[in-house]
Amino acid sequence: MSERKCEAPVDPYVAMISALARCTFLPASWDKRFVGAMCQRPPDKMTEPHRATILRLIHRYRRQISTEIIILAQDYGEFRARASTERNEG
Repeated sequence: MSERKCEAPVDPYVAMISALARCTFLPASWDKRFVGAMCQRPPDKMTEPHRATILRLIHRYRRQISTEIIILAQDYGEFRARASTERNEG
């Protein structure tokens, strides 16, 4: 079994992807393919749907991820929710 590895975290989403890369996934799952693809994608090429999916996967695999990364994801999730609400109001 080969381990997926990402480069050193620079961006918070890269840190989240790095944490997800160390999780155990079911064989041939969409989550596993997505994380592998995101490990190879430059951070500046991540779209909003990619970021939303990363936050969703952090929640799904939270029992395999360190508390620091979960808190980071929660902070970014709340920030994104507030920004989205502000955009819809104004």
